[in-house]
Amino acid sequence: MSTSSAGATVERVCLNLRVSKSVKEAYETVVAEKFGRKRPYTGTELEREFRLALDKGTITELYDSVLDLADAFGKVPREKNNLSTPDDETAVVAYRVAEPVRNGIMALASSNNCSNPGEFVERVMYSYAVGESVDERLINLTDRIKQATDHKFNDELSAKERRTKAIADELDGLHQFTIDDFDSAVESVPKISPGSYIREEYLPRVLDELDKTWHPHNPEVFTNADDVPPERERDHRNKPYLLMDAADKQLAIKTDIVTGNGRAYTVSDALDALRNKPQHKTVRKLMRQIGETAGFEYKKGSQRRGNNADDVLVVNRKDVLSSTDHKDVQRVLADEQTDNDGSTSADERTETDGTQWVQQAAENLPDAPVGKLPDAVIKNKIAEATNDEIDRDESGSIPDELLDAVTDEQVAKVRQYIADGTEKPGSNPSEGRGRTAGTTVQQPTTSARQLRADGGNPTT
Repeated sequence: MSTSSAGATVERVCLNLRVSKSVKEAYETVVAEKFGRKRPYTGTELEREFRLALDKGTITELYDSVLDLADAFGKVPREKNNLSTPDDETAVVAYRVAEPVRNGIMALASSNNCSNPGEFVERVMYSYAVGESVDERLINLTDRIKQATDHKFNDELSAKERRTKAIADELDGLHQFTIDDFDSAVESVPKISPGSYIREEYLPRVLDELDKTWHPHNPEVFTNADDVPPERERDHRNKPYLLMDAADKQLAIKTDIVTGNGRAYTVSDALDALRNKPQHKTVRKLMRQIGETAGFEYKKGSQRRGNNADDVLVVNRKDVLSSTDHKDVQRVLADEQTDNDGSTSADERTETDGTQWVQQAAENLPDAPVGKLPDAVIKNKIAEATNDEIDRDESGSIPDELLDAVTDEQVAKVRQYIADGTEKPGSNPSEGRGRTAGTTVQQPTTSARQLRADGGNPTT
């Protein structure tokens, strides 16, 4: 009898060797339970076991690969049990196997401390019958590898948790912090260094640890979650790119194109909306995904006139604004309209934009034209506004180190707030304290670490 494999004819011959009758019966019982019948599986399964013993075939390659993987995790397989076969009546094994396999087994048996080839075959069949087949050994080995990887993963997770806590401890006490502050905190933690990977891996964890979130108006600043609106009510175009998921990125692009004047939106436009953070291929993928939604159509450059035409998104604003697919865009536009038509007051915006200390300092200043207020007086009020507790000296004065921590930019911000901002109760508008509705206050870019000494709110 012969079989064909990959174009070559393989002669199959009868094994014709004697083994323990009880071992043969046990082996055939296991095979029948596994496959529902004995033939032809008694022969094919035994040949598979033989091939592993001979280091031949794909099963050997698979087994060796799993062993290599086990070694990589420092987990070697358990030694095979020394199985003793029963000494009883014998029976002939007449299963057919490939002729080269039988020849190899005959040669291997003589060098494997066996009195005859039948004894070697009996050992293989007995191992199979008691759950030591190739498949069972692979399953047991992969289970042990899984346990090793789970342990290694848990160790790594514990390390990440420790590092997260260490970074958070460095930033604890800051009302707000910047990306630069985060990088500085990372420098104090062993075995990690500042960089894009560490930011992506640890910044979200640190924000959760400190109950912080991204600032609604400044993507470089992170502030207390309680001080800003819920994330769903913030414009995701201002969300830091490294915190964005795919939906956030798509929302930023969709909102940008709908609020623009043009009908065709290019890859460069989308890059601008995401502050030039992603690669071009990432942007094109996002644009293609958006193009599959109502009101948008993605057109490749090859579909447009001109040899150098860029890929674009084409928008039908009416469809976008009426589609249930784009409720997120509609909400952002509604929020923008609320800000632009004055229905949300400047004072209300100030309460959530991280400048509460500016308003508090300005309101506590004495009534006088802004130009006549000394810097020392303004610094005093800023120090009071940016420190919850002040250990004053015997005269009741604010310690010099807190006053020295107040920057010229903060003083300028308070002066600007008074001159161009909210009217102070009891002040004379003719003296320059009246605020023009909708005026935007330019915020200085002082790092939060400049205010570490006084524990106050960093400028944003």
